[in-house]
Amino acid sequence: MTDNTNQPAVQEACANCAADVTRRDNALEPMLTTQEVIDFLQVTKDTLYAWRSTGDGPTAHKFGKHLRFHRHDLLAFVAANKVA
Repeated sequence: MTDNTNQPAVQEACANCAADVTRRDNALEPMLTTQEVIDFLQVTKDTLYAWRSTGDGPTAHKFGKHLRFHRHDLLAFVAANKVA
């Protein structure tokens, strides 16, 4: 007879592991430059910086004076700003 009392905990642990693997895989993707994001979104540099200053823009990482963007964060930003 199998003891299923820990089944939810095991399922949660497996889901967390899968999420960690996904995050690691995404972290290995080349990051996009500010210019690439501007070209993709077809906005000006001023617009992107204005969005960032108000917290409305895509998530970015700062390396020295350089901003870099993960592709999945940019796609999430686009999906979150979809209108009907």
